[in-house]
Amino acid sequence: MNIGLILKTKFLIIACIIVSSHCGTCQVSDKQDKFLNDKNYNLKKPVKAEILATCNTIIWKWQGSDNANGYKYNFENDLSTSIDIGEETSFLAGDLVSDTEYKFFVWAYNDSCISEVLVLEKKTEKWSCGCKFVDQRDMQIYRTVEIGNQCWMAQNLNFKSELGSYCYNNSEGLCNIYGKFYSYQAATQSCPNGWKLPSLEDVEQLINYVGDSHNERFDKLVEHGYTGFDMKLGGQCGQSNTKPYIFLGTSAGIWTSTTTTDIIPSNYILFFGDPLGCRVMSATTKKLCYFVRCIKE
Repeated sequence: MNIGLILKTKFLIIACIIVSSHCGTCQVSDKQDKFLNDKNYNLKKPVKAEILATCNTIIWKWQGSDNANGYKYNFENDLSTSIDIGEETSFLAGDLVSDTEYKFFVWAYNDSCISEVLVLEKKTEKWSCGCKFVDQRDMQIYRTVEIGNQCWMAQNLNFKSELGSYCYNNSEGLCNIYGKFYSYQAATQSCPNGWKLPSLEDVEQLINYVGDSHNERFDKLVEHGYTGFDMKLGGQCGQSNTKPYIFLGTSAGIWTSTTTTDIIPSNYILFFGDPLGCRVMSATTKKLCYFVRCIKE
């Protein structure tokens, strides 16, 4: 029996055990002496640092590892699909759901080794106006904004209603940008639980809060206006069979729940467009379709 060979084999086994206690996954070198002596194999996993959360964001943080060249992260425990973040030791995750527990997985690496995984956990803050809102019916996410003492969705509703909802030129892509048009009947029943179709009083309170003139209100409430209401000019849905969708990029209207006192009653809408600015108008007839912008009850 070759005693020397046995001792060498035992030595290599012990060395491998020592190496594996410091590393998660190592690339074995062709040179056995480097495998045993290279300091890069002494690579411990990162250490958790203070993690900061809001209702829709989490800043994941960790302390760096000695001898690490960089770090990889993932939102699931899967190294094969992880993303290289270089030498950064923090990552901002956005577009998250409020009051929800999240996990984040981090690995340190160098030329020879990848560490064991560090698992970070954090819960986002509870929802308040200004946080994103998740419509539980179809899991679509909407921004919200507080203007005065009102809380509005900062996007037009994009919920599919069997009572009558439509996309401009029947394009789902345009619905994802501008929201859906709704018949009046559909509009009254399409806001999510806890939200409602605004009344005439609601929209008058909004426009009186943001400005005195039609043009000033328009500038502040349309997309990129400083209020954050961000009304997009998604056009109008008319009654014409030959051209039912018109004025994309130049005007838009949102339903209110308040019926007019006209000879032929319709409903008030909040209209946006040149040269009229932003003002309350009659929909003329309930057979037309407009956007829905929900307000918190």
